[in-house]
Amino acid sequence: MTEGVGASATDPAAVRERRRWGWQILNRCPKTGADVLALLVRLMGSEAYHLSYYRIFYWWVGRATPVTAANYGYAPLSPSTASDARAETYQMEMYHQAALQAGEQGLRGRRVLEISCGLGGGLDHLKRRHGIGQATGLDRSTIAIRHAAKRFGLSTLAGDARSLPFADGSFDVVVNIEASHLYYGREFLGELARVLAPGGTVVMADFRYRAPPECERELRDDFAAVGFDVSQFRDITANVVAACEGDAPRREALLAAAPWLLRKLGRPWIGTETSVDYLDMRAGRAMCFMLAARRMST
Repeated sequence: MTEGVGASATDPAAVRERRRWGWQILNRCPKTGADVLALLVRLMGSEAYHLSYYRIFYWWVGRATPVTAANYGYAPLSPSTASDARAETYQMEMYHQAALQAGEQGLRGRRVLEISCGLGGGLDHLKRRHGIGQATGLDRSTIAIRHAAKRFGLSTLAGDARSLPFADGSFDVVVNIEASHLYYGREFLGELARVLAPGGTVVMADFRYRAPPECERELRDDFAAVGFDVSQFRDITANVVAACEGDAPRREALLAAAPWLLRKLGRPWIGTETSVDYLDMRAGRAMCFMLAARRMST
């Protein structure tokens, strides 16, 4: 099982090594966004870097743009999503697909938690379009959850995915969109099992630097180890790539309007033709998946 990102973030030897490497790179004067990103990750550690980055990102996006969701998106668009008035149709389609993945009972009338809800646009879409009974959003960013609560009236809470601030069996469905790679591991999976009621469902979409068969095998084994049965697994890489291509003009316009630092740091992962993530997906070095897993009754 892959351990959560940042497991050795406070190890003194690891910290010294990151700083030594960082100074070497700094002396070479990094020019590209990927260089700056690599430098900061090595200096700070992945977890500390991402916490800092998203604090800045949510502060700017929430104040200066109409953005409410930041996943890579899914294509083609379903008729119900295409008719949504928001500009983020590809991002909302990812949530629509997650709702379909939840199975026959779906989300209607259910207690639904989104872990890493960000600015809340996706959870609001699910609530409006799929009849969620009780919608709760959790994110480590207090800026993001305040925005989600104020703009959409969502019930939100700040917290860590590896230590969820909820009682056992609090939810029927957990949704997690393109965030698990930041904290995936035994703690996270154990918390999913704990807060879901018996028979509850987790729907997860994300990317991995694995071949699809290897990724599916690892995820099935990991979920089974904590009492889940993965009922559905889909390779959605082609759908995500198509969404990145269709959404590129909007993303490039947003990036062009961003402050210099966010432009530099956002370029590698924005999902357009010049970004590392898009190129990795196109070349088959990275794959995107969506799964549904049912917590077995005990």
